[in-house]
Amino acid sequence: MDAAPRRIVAFTVKGMTCSACVNGIIKQVGSIDGVDDVKVSLMTATSHIIYNPILSNVNELQETIEDCGFDVLLISDSEYHMMDQKGTKLVSGKLKLFLLSSCPSTPLSKKSFDFLNISVENIQMISQNEYTLSFKYDPYQTGMRDIIFKINQELDLESVVNTAEELGNNFSQLTKQDEIIFWKTNCCKSCIAAMVSMALYMGVPMFIPSIIESKVFPYKEVPIVKGFFYRDLIGLVLATYVQYVIGSYFYISTWNSLKNNHSTMDTLICLSTSVAYIVSLVSIIHNMIIENSTNLPNVIFDTSIMLFTFISLGKMLENRAKSRTTTALTKLLQLYPSSCLLVEHYGTADQSVTQIPKDLLQINDIVEVKAGMKIPSDGVVISGITQIDESLMTGESSLIKKSMDDEVIGGTINGPGHIFIRITSIGEHTKLSQIINIMKRAQMTKAPIETVADFVASIFVPILLTMALLSFIFWIIISKYLTNWDYFSHDRIYSCIKLATSVIVVACPCAIGLATPTAIMIGTGIGAENGILIKSAEVIELLGHNTKHEDIVFVFDKTGTLTMGKLFVKNFILDSESEIDIDNLLRIIIDLELNTEHPITRPIIEYCQKQIDSKELDLKRYEITEYKNMIGLGISALIKDNSNGTKMGLSIGGTGLMRQLKVSNLESYELKNEHGYTIAFVCVNNRIICHFELLDMIKEDAADTIYWLRMNNYPVYMITGDNHSCALSVALQTNIDCKNVFSSILPSGKCDIVEQLQENGTKKIVFIGDGINDSPALVKSDLGISLSTGTEVAIEAADIVILSNDSQVGSDRYLLRKLIYAIDICDKTFKRVKLNLFWALFYNMFMIPVAMGVLLPWGIYLHPMVAGLAMTLSSISVVLSSLQLKFWKAPYVEIQSIKNRSLPIFSWFQNIRDRYNNRYSSITSSEDIQLIEV
Repeated sequence: MDAAPRRIVAFTVKGMTCSACVNGIIKQVGSIDGVDDVKVSLMTATSHIIYNPILSNVNELQETIEDCGFDVLLISDSEYHMMDQKGTKLVSGKLKLFLLSSCPSTPLSKKSFDFLNISVENIQMISQNEYTLSFKYDPYQTGMRDIIFKINQELDLESVVNTAEELGNNFSQLTKQDEIIFWKTNCCKSCIAAMVSMALYMGVPMFIPSIIESKVFPYKEVPIVKGFFYRDLIGLVLATYVQYVIGSYFYISTWNSLKNNHSTMDTLICLSTSVAYIVSLVSIIHNMIIENSTNLPNVIFDTSIMLFTFISLGKMLENRAKSRTTTALTKLLQLYPSSCLLVEHYGTADQSVTQIPKDLLQINDIVEVKAGMKIPSDGVVISGITQIDESLMTGESSLIKKSMDDEVIGGTINGPGHIFIRITSIGEHTKLSQIINIMKRAQMTKAPIETVADFVASIFVPILLTMALLSFIFWIIISKYLTNWDYFSHDRIYSCIKLATSVIVVACPCAIGLATPTAIMIGTGIGAENGILIKSAEVIELLGHNTKHEDIVFVFDKTGTLTMGKLFVKNFILDSESEIDIDNLLRIIIDLELNTEHPITRPIIEYCQKQIDSKELDLKRYEITEYKNMIGLGISALIKDNSNGTKMGLSIGGTGLMRQLKVSNLESYELKNEHGYTIAFVCVNNRIICHFELLDMIKEDAADTIYWLRMNNYPVYMITGDNHSCALSVALQTNIDCKNVFSSILPSGKCDIVEQLQENGTKKIVFIGDGINDSPALVKSDLGISLSTGTEVAIEAADIVILSNDSQVGSDRYLLRKLIYAIDICDKTFKRVKLNLFWALFYNMFMIPVAMGVLLPWGIYLHPMVAGLAMTLSSISVVLSSLQLKFWKAPYVEIQSIKNRSLPIFSWFQNIRDRYNNRYSSITSSEDIQLIEV
């Protein structure tokens, strides 16, 4: 693949009904030179294509999808993974431009906007005086209001933000409004024709046969034309209108699909209704010309009309049901307010408040949020105290208290307080937009089981047509000898054609194609409503697959995952005298720790700062001349005493670093660590001077979550960089088997452990973490789960993101129980997928033989109209089956407080610690498993 920059284009694709449509688009677009990747979502009616602009272009891609028989609307066309030179993520913008001059000298082009600090993606001419401008910009360099002002000032234009229209289009796609209206209209028209035809062909013959015998209108012949009756004239007119006006949608779709060498459900509909129509027409002509009969001919116009009626009704009900599968996504799209209160000259005498559209917000804007109003975008509270309702984002119904410097999320609802916030994120980089994008991307993925459904759907139509033809031939031959059967007593050829038509009509590949995407859409939506973001369909299959639970291994990081991630210094102990006085030593520790981002540094800095705040120190006496940050181990530095010129080596770290320095008596510290503290040693010239004993609280639902996993036969492991004693203490408090604990592990070692546990692919590893150093393990594992209280890098690397109901680290004490919810949602969703596929396949395997006449010896057969109704109900039943997931209830998880739980376990800990001292410990360290050195 060449190094040319790639672009990604997004389209709205209307008219897709099942996976056959999706696969047809993927096949045709994927065959174009320069196309790297094609993803299509049936449920959100969108397509994303990554392509090489040198070899292909947007128009070619759009025309290819249109040639497949679908209506296509361009959403966006931009550079793939576009960032500025500093790596800042750019924000997308879209404007409608209206020329104020009626006769512009030259049309607008990309060069017209060179004076702006933006990257123009596309400019599209709507009319002579109207354009659409798509662009990207750095929100820290400029903003939407600035861009609009400069455009209006430099060019003779009026600019209007276009995102509201785009949001409306998204909402319309998800709620299937256009499709529902279209099929409702067709259904009403078909129903009128169906009622008339049913009265002519079934109602009168069954209930008032005397009218036919008396040759009363419309059962009398048309003048001049012998053998042609008014009944059939009316039927022919109605059937022609329904077949070629109302049914034109299916003919166009069929023609486009056949041009691209694939067939869909529309192909079967066209074929079956056309057979009914043509057979009726031939029967009339035969009655008029060949036999010149005065009897009514055998026609099935009512069958073709009723088929279109049932299909239109089914499509309308199916799209209504589909719209309910996207309710979670539509709710999220509606969370943002349309406008907000912008505060200008905040905190000055000239302070004023202006109401502006939300899309005009810029970074660092000050916004006023009154009680009951929605937060317009992500920001930080700069004034006021309130409570925020984040239930639609996290699934937690409780109000979250917010005050100065607390983060707030766009789309959440302000409670009783009155606050001012400073905007920190806008556009697609807000948390709500990222959640929406994750949900949309999940719809672009396919579960492995869906490949089976795709294969069946791809060969379904040709096999079915073969079966219908064989059925017709079989009965034409056999019926010669079955003249005594009631079914063949009237018209043998006519009866065989009805059987073949029923075979074509009753089959439903759409039910197979809808089985997986509808369930996945609802499953991911339920997850989002409960603060669980599932990024792909593969995740649902992995967690929901009914394999042995022992084959799925859960591996937890300790700090910030099982614990609150908020360490505090419990004890500070002086171990020996030092060349540096204690106050200056604490000051040097602060200077060194400020250069690292390890969770342990902040509590140490805070503790040291409190100790020396009120003391006067000689800041020039000690100077740090060399500094080395050893990832996962600690810090080493060279300190110069300017009073006498001597230099001293100073190191801060855990037992791993102390072992490297070959510090004596290290074992004695570990033996004394009965309470499982995290210990940070301070070593001067390879001699321990003092150490900090830090404690981290266990999350209140950690023990119950682990207990639930183990009760369901999932193996559970824990990895930590902490010492053995601390790891063992946490393991005992959280119900983790001590033999499944890996302690003193370097960040690079987490990947090695994951690889070891995978056992050459025989085990599926689920890794749960939250930090930057967890990212490689999240990627290496079969499924990575990140807590949203963690870093952005970890969240990006994960397959599932569990959202917290508070943005502060360690503030959500019951976050881990959502892991159980995630497992249960995936399990229920995948079971529903399998049930849908079973039902769809069983329906076809049962109904097709019935339609072929297998039960005909017992007088049971399937009329084409009944077959059409059955086919319609099969698709609807699959969607309704998926909708049952909306009644999902969270499994009960008993949450018991573990405060003070550490006290009664120390007697156990003493015994286990003694076993460890005798080399019988089950805890594995980084030394025991031969990890790669860093």
